Amino acid sequence: MIKIEMTFGSYAEVVTAMYALAGVAVKGAPTLKVVEKATDRVEKAAEPKAEKAAAKAQEPAAKAEKTEPAAVTYLDVKMAAGALAKTPEGRAKVVAIFKKYGAAVGTDLTAEQWPHVLADVKAAGDE
Repeated sequence: MIKIEMTFGSYAEVVTAMYALAGVAVKGAPTLKVVEKATDRVEKAAEPKAEKAAAKAQEPAAKAEKTEPAAVTYLDVKMAAGALAKTPEGRAKVVAIFKKYGAAVGTDLTAEQWPHVLADVKAAGDE
């Protein structure tokens, strides 16, 4: 026999724990909640109003950033370079573009270079 000692905040938590220990699935049973420590509540209450105001001021800026076009990913560069490489003389153009940025292959490119490389690949494809 194993002795287990538990403390619960409500009868529903006791029932949920007992069913869990017994291995019985109960539909609609409440889940156990993690109780917030008193020190956390004190720290949250002590947060100055100025910090809250500054956080609210930053929210519109964060929303504005979300409306901007998505950042260029490696996959974007890979797909565009692959499409260009399949065209006549396209492989040579892709190699020249990568060489311009000091890369032998696409994985040698850095995240800061991706937008520039993508623009060059698209421009080479339009020629």
